[in-house]
Amino acid sequence: MQLINSTEFNQKLSYSGLTVVDFYADWCAPCRALTPILEKLSDDLDDVQFLKLNVDESGDIAQKFGVSSIPTLIFFKNGAAVHVLSGLKSYEDLKEEIEKHA
Repeated sequence: MQLINSTEFNQKLSYSGLTVVDFYADWCAPCRALTPILEKLSDDLDDVQFLKLNVDESGDIAQKFGVSSIPTLIFFKNGAAVHVLSGLKSYEDLKEEIEKHA
C-alpha cells in the first residue's frame, strides 16, 4: 500500500486495473483500524493497487470526490470511480467487494 498526495493522485490512477484509494486521516481511529486490513489485502491481491490519501493534506481530492466521512474507500477501474464504501469493514467484506470490481 502506498501513501500518495494530491500531485501524485492522477498519475497513480493511470494504472490499468483496479485501484482502491483509502481516504483517511491520522487522527481517525476507524481509519487506523482499517490500515492493517488493507495492508493484508494488498499483500493477498497482487493485481489490485492500494493507495492511501490523507484528507487533511489533500482536501482538494477528497472534496472533488465528495468524501464527507472517513474512512472512505473509492474503487477506481482504469481511472474512473466505480464504487464507494464508507466506514470500517472486515477483511472478508472488503475482499468480496474488491473481487466484484476486479
